[in-house]
Amino acid sequence: MKKLPKFIYDEEKALEKNRQILEDKIAQLNFAIDDVSAQLHATDTRS
Repeated sequence: MKKLPKFIYDEEKALEKNRQILEDKIAQLNFAIDDVSAQLHATDTRS
């Protein structure tokens, strides 16, 4: 297989890094949503 030009390789690395950052942020958002949802459910059961 032919080696990719450096600028394409660098773009691929940057895209992969951005993808990982977005995955981490999505995971944090999901955790926050789950936490708020659990708090709301706990409040509902006390009422």
